[in-house]
Amino acid sequence: MAEDLTKYIQILRKRIGILLVLPIISALAAAAISLYLLEPVYKSSVSILVINKNNDPNSLSNVTYDDLLISQQLVKDYAEIIKSRSVTSAVINQLTLNDLTPEKFARNIEVQSKNDTDIIEIKVKDKDPQRAKIIVETMTEVFQQKIYSLYENRNVKIIDTAEVPMEPDSPNIAINVVLAAFLGLAMAVIIIFLIEFLDDTIKTSEEAEKVLGLPVVGIIPNLKK
Repeated sequence: MAEDLTKYIQILRKRIGILLVLPIISALAAAAISLYLLEPVYKSSVSILVINKNNDPNSLSNVTYDDLLISQQLVKDYAEIIKSRSVTSAVINQLTLNDLTPEKFARNIEVQSKNDTDIIEIKVKDKDPQRAKIIVETMTEVFQQKIYSLYENRNVKIIDTAEVPMEPDSPNIAINVVLAAFLGLAMAVIIIFLIEFLDDTIKTSEEAEKVLGLPVVGIIPNLKK
């Protein structure tokens, strides 16, 4: 086992240039693509609280344990409603988003509950940070109206309002560079061992004895130094 490991290390050291150059080239290529070819995408979000309350819809006082249980059961349904065609189409028409279809718009929406609570976080991705904020705000308003029309005495309250994102959500240049470097390293190792496997020349006296089954009588020195 130790001998095999030593042999592998020697093979890698023999072609250390490939092992170093390929990851560097891959990382530089990933950085260039992320900076100059990939268009940045921004993400704006809103957090809402699902409340089941049979009293005054503008009041959050005296919420019972049963109210919270029912609210948690509604979270999954609400998440689907947010991405439904009726909601996305209404937002598209209201903001005149001619570059989006309901299907494409739904792919730019992320909905998730926070730690299995009755708090839902809605995120919208867009190439324009200001537009991302406007879209998620409008979608939240349309969603609230939709809920009021479908469920009587159900409340959706906004906890965190949307903000204009200052930094793009993607591409993540650092992650892309690291992944590309590791991929380049893996490719370098594969190439090195592939070259070694395909190279059938005899390089040492030990290899000659092993391949030919004959003892080595003499060695001709390399005079080209």
